[in-house]
Amino acid sequence: MTIDLLTEKIEPGAFDIERNRILAGMCSHNLKRNIEQLAPPATVTAATLTAEFGIADYCEDDDFPSVGKSIFTVTLVDDRGKAWRCTSIDERILADD
Repeated sequence: MTIDLLTEKIEPGAFDIERNRILAGMCSHNLKRNIEQLAPPATVTAATLTAEFGIADYCEDDDFPSVGKSIFTVTLVDDRGKAWRCTSIDERILADD
């Protein structure tokens, strides 16, 4: 899933649901507010949030715990074409209930 943080466009369309539109709006508002506080203000030409959910990482084998790894990356690009990326990895072991 990718969210354009400047336009709040969500792709692919299957992820363009109300909950994600609310998230996109909150992230976009926060980003724009933080950009305005920079001195001098930065000119951000592109800002994307990419989420790769580790659904395929889940293991059905009883001998191994189920692990789901999701990777979240935010990329900002300025008017000079310079890009900044920040990646966060969330890895969880799912316990049997």
